[in-house]
Amino acid sequence: MIKLSHRTTSYLLARDAIESMRDAVLSIDQRGTIIMLNPAAEQLLQVNAEEIIGRSFAQTFIERADLENLNDCILQAIYDPTTSHTAEIRVKVDDGPPRHLVVRSNLLTSEAGQSVGVVTVIADISEQVRLLEQQLDNAKTQQQFGQFFIYSLGVMSIGMIVNNLIARSIVDVNIYTQAFAWQYLLVLLIPSLMIVKLMGLSLRDVGLSSEGLRRSFMEGMVVSIVAIALTAALAGTLHHLGRLPGKPVQLIDLEGLLTIATYFMHSFFQEIVARGFLQNAFQRFLNDEKGAKSVLLTSAFFGLFHIHFGFTAVILTAVSGVAFGFFYLHNKNIAGVTLIHFTTGICAFASGLI
Repeated sequence: MIKLSHRTTSYLLARDAIESMRDAVLSIDQRGTIIMLNPAAEQLLQVNAEEIIGRSFAQTFIERADLENLNDCILQAIYDPTTSHTAEIRVKVDDGPPRHLVVRSNLLTSEAGQSVGVVTVIADISEQVRLLEQQLDNAKTQQQFGQFFIYSLGVMSIGMIVNNLIARSIVDVNIYTQAFAWQYLLVLLIPSLMIVKLMGLSLRDVGLSSEGLRRSFMEGMVVSIVAIALTAALAGTLHHLGRLPGKPVQLIDLEGLLTIATYFMHSFFQEIVARGFLQNAFQRFLNDEKGAKSVLLTSAFFGLFHIHFGFTAVILTAVSGVAFGFFYLHNKNIAGVTLIHFTTGICAFASGLI
């Protein structure tokens, strides 16, 4: 039987404790030589203890750009070993996300109390930081939802007031003029842009991005051709049945060309509000991964804003909005859906469908 002294037992227990620690532990003597590191340190620093123990810390790590912040902390402790050092840093030592570390360095002494080097304990707090960031994101999302809810109530109220004024003939307004169409759009666009700014959304968040632009435009052209054919067929059928709701609009003269130009811009701004902002907001706040609920809600919401044009306009706007919404889900770029909206609308005006 081998008997171990109390000193030997204490040493073995301390060694086992250090090796089983989740925190990384690294010891360096007064000359800057690595004298110990535990398995957690091996994993964090992506090294093998057998290969680097006995080597200079500077020669081993100083050239590693990924550990620059960590090196600064440890070198500071080596140069000033009598002072305890604590720092919070970020490093990226693998292909994963950056790691958040708390580095604590203290004087390493012998049994006689003499300084023999520096011991550094490195705690990985990445998970705690991730959870904190998630809580902050949740709080921000709740705040943004409150802003969006107030916005929704506001624009609905504006729409109801405008429609009520028109329905009761309090003001004499021709709702089929371009002037009214732009004024009505502005009462939606202005508060939408204000809430976009308050929520800190970027242009990309509302579909204004060069990413996927060409694909969106090309696919939009294909869908536009199909939409024009379907719109013309529907208008022809209703005309044959004597149920055409509107009168065909002449678009080949100068006034018609001006109408086409202004309607394109009108379609663009409508899609920013409907798809770029409303649909994206619904999808985000409802955690609607597939986006179907957001498409239906946006289409119904936007369709109601056309109630002053009659029930047929509400249905057409809502149904077309569903098609526009699913197309937007496909590429998240406003270009293609704007093109479809514009061509379908022009065809509907020219055929007397609306």
